[in-house]
Amino acid sequence: MKNRVVVPFLGLLMALLLISLPLMTSCDRGLSPANIPEEQAADLVIYNGKVVTVDKSFSIAQAVAVKGDKIIAVGTDEEIEALVGKNTKVLNLMGKTMLPGINDTHVHSTLFGSEKPPLVIDLTDPNIKTIADIVSAVENKAQTIERGRWIIGVGLNLNTIEESKQYPVRLPTRWDLDPVSPDNPVCLTVGYFSFLPPVDLLNSKAMEIVGITKDTPFPAIGEIVKNWETGEPTGLLKGMSMDLVVKKALPAYNLEDKKQAALAAIRDLNRLGITSITDGALGPGTRGDYQGIWDDECIRAYQEIYNEGKLTMRVGILMVFTPYNTCNIDEMQKSLASADMHSGPDNEWLRIAGTKFFADGNPMMQTSWNYEPYPDGTYGTLNSPGNTDKERIQALADIIAYAHNLGWRVGIHAIGDRAADVCADAFIKAERDNPKGLRHYVIHGGSISVGKAKSMAEFGVGVSPQLGMMLEFMRFFTGGDMSDEQGMPGMLGEPMASPLKGLIDAGVHVAGSSDVPCAGPDWKLGIQGAIFQGLSVEQAIRMYTIEGAWLDHMENIKGSIEVGKLADFCILDINILTIDTMDIGDIQNLITIVGGKIVYDASKL
Repeated sequence: MKNRVVVPFLGLLMALLLISLPLMTSCDRGLSPANIPEEQAADLVIYNGKVVTVDKSFSIAQAVAVKGDKIIAVGTDEEIEALVGKNTKVLNLMGKTMLPGINDTHVHSTLFGSEKPPLVIDLTDPNIKTIADIVSAVENKAQTIERGRWIIGVGLNLNTIEESKQYPVRLPTRWDLDPVSPDNPVCLTVGYFSFLPPVDLLNSKAMEIVGITKDTPFPAIGEIVKNWETGEPTGLLKGMSMDLVVKKALPAYNLEDKKQAALAAIRDLNRLGITSITDGALGPGTRGDYQGIWDDECIRAYQEIYNEGKLTMRVGILMVFTPYNTCNIDEMQKSLASADMHSGPDNEWLRIAGTKFFADGNPMMQTSWNYEPYPDGTYGTLNSPGNTDKERIQALADIIAYAHNLGWRVGIHAIGDRAADVCADAFIKAERDNPKGLRHYVIHGGSISVGKAKSMAEFGVGVSPQLGMMLEFMRFFTGGDMSDEQGMPGMLGEPMASPLKGLIDAGVHVAGSSDVPCAGPDWKLGIQGAIFQGLSVEQAIRMYTIEGAWLDHMENIKGSIEVGKLADFCILDINILTIDTMDIGDIQNLITIVGGKIVYDASKL
């Protein structure tokens, strides 16, 4: 009887001891150092896992050996053990799943980082629940910055403040903020890219700068909230028109601010297992937009981060030479004449990856160019100059051919199905007329015609859609419930209609992306979105790894776990190949490795 009790107890004790062991040791008990010369030994060995290599056969290995920043062996635990030297670091995955590092092919990194600490107060912090909490956060910030500098808070949501939920008339006001910020203008906002209606809360100093007083008339669209007894503005401003007034008053970011924004974005993306990004718009064409947080000085910010040894993510940059939402060859020629395009490093860490144009607008503003009309009967239009569709199509083809002939790879914003089609046609023609193998691609473009797939594949035209964006919208509008009953029809049954599977089956390279901060950066939502659109989990994973590497012209050095490639990995707590599709979003990234070095580690939490 005693044995029957003791044996299970000992087994449980041993299991608890194993779980409590740290993943990283200098010489893990599970592997013994081999008697080999130090120059032959690996610097890092990762073993006892499910290593999803994403090679051509999508093979699964157990272990990987790394020397410097490159993979030197992939195989079984026994095979890799022979490369363990006395100084080799050993990582026991304990059965966890490892993927190649995630490659997000379309982000706006400095924009994303500008809405994160340290540049702003994060009002989405779960510890900020009350007006008093907001005031305390503003007070803490005021004590750490110089007098006169703006204090910005992002994530303001009047619906979640405890006092306002209990007493709807009790909203935060400038009089709450004034005592703790007498010398600093304050703007608390929902953020540039929130799904919530625009709302800003200013203190009295900010109201003075913006120029809003008791006598300021109500805007045609929007609201200046006023005290019902005195008529004094409370500091709350609602609506897009008022939000634009406030944003125009905010000061431009300086170089150091831009570095802080880039570093904040890198930290957050590394946390998710992302090791490579393409920033989809930095350059002279965006000077002045969003306080200058995505202009050409941001490229210099990245160069300084790289030179300081702080870059923990591989960054490609699409330069913008034309103003936002334009596609004008004259503007590009003007910018090219004065732009310093290729200064700084041009390697696997940081490089100019091409140029960016905006072919059309977006469906929310009814400016994306479609075959079918919007409810008001309009179709949207191209952004290129011209008085007719034919003239605008030709102007679009001209600017693409101009960039192509200069050797610039082009990534082009095209959301409407008709816009995506004419962009694909222009790319195909440019490559057919002057073969360069530049790998132009359509950004967004999820509704591109499958009939173009064969020619796109033949001439190396890719697509970078955001498959998680729709799920993000639905998650927000359903309160986070992803069930059919809460507005997710089709998600659990037949896959949604999408041309992407047809494109991939025809050989078109489709690379996953997020468009953060226009949507969230979590690539796992993109995996779910791809599966819901008829792709297999293997195809979806390829979109966020090797296909992104192909788009970067770097498929020979990254994107899969193979000998000779860069040691970029992410380690997940659950096997993404076997988990139910609806639960993929719950997977947690435990460790991110870039160039053989751990840049994020939550494995001991």
